[in-house]
Amino acid sequence: MAQESAGGVALCDTDPLKLHYDWCMGRAGFGLIDRFSVSKPMVRDAILQEKLGFADLYLVKQVEPETARKQKEEDSTRRRSNFERHLALQPHLIEWYSALSRVFPGRVRFGYPDYAVLSDMLQQKAPEVNPRRFDALAFDQLMAELPD
Repeated sequence: MAQESAGGVALCDTDPLKLHYDWCMGRAGFGLIDRFSVSKPMVRDAILQEKLGFADLYLVKQVEPETARKQKEEDSTRRRSNFERHLALQPHLIEWYSALSRVFPGRVRFGYPDYAVLSDMLQQKAPEVNPRRFDALAFDQLMAELPD
């Protein structure tokens, strides 16, 4: 919030809520869904206290498994010990952000813009108040949108 106030824009390389990871892990069978159930009320409370909130824009890149495997094989600089796990989480991550896009139409974009487009987006971003940043009812709606 301080960075956004100072410069008009703040970029995160992850979702500020971080709850999607527990949900995806449970859906993919890698974690207990109970972890998600335990985290959910804490995240909702943090939204009410304005400690966590929804982003103005989410960029979600879906990578085909074959493409991801090829990139992994061609990059010897990283170990990627959790590669298969992250690959298994991707369909559930897409489910999560699809649900979020129904709650916040226009705020979730599947795919990354090229650098020039992203640079233009950042420079044209006028400081504005996001009226739903700390909207606990939007959080409840997101939870209801998630598949069982």
